[in-house]
Amino acid sequence: MRHVHINGQLLGPHVPPVVDAGRTLVPISFVAEALGAQVKWDGTIQTVTITKGGSVLRLTIGQETAYKEGAPLSLDVPLKLIGGRAMVPLLFVAEAFGADVKWDEETWTVNITSQAQSEGGQRETAPSSTVGARSEVEWFLEAL
Repeated sequence: MRHVHINGQLLGPHVPPVVDAGRTLVPISFVAEALGAQVKWDGTIQTVTITKGGSVLRLTIGQETAYKEGAPLSLDVPLKLIGGRAMVPLLFVAEAFGADVKWDEETWTVNITSQAQSEGGQRETAPSSTVGARSEVEWFLEAL
């Protein structure tokens, strides 16, 4: 079983990550909010809109194309509705918002660090999000 930790908090067992086509899917709202973004769900068109700063990312259930600032971005695995939650490839959301993604082979951990712009204009590192995985880590290695 996989465990997801973001900012030191464990994603409850009622929403475990799912592996699909070699990619790890996680609840989109959980990851996006941990990266400092706001998430809105439009159930009538099954679309998630994620806003962070001036960036807007739109994903639709079942579609392999997302849109950031209106420009298309391809997903290896489309956004899926699983157990009433919109699930997205972890790596896609992290990279779409410029987060740094690193693999720690020793601990079998993916470390995601978002970069926040401080008011003084200097870059500062926001808290790290961590995803621990003890099996099927090929999804990350393939993305390298």
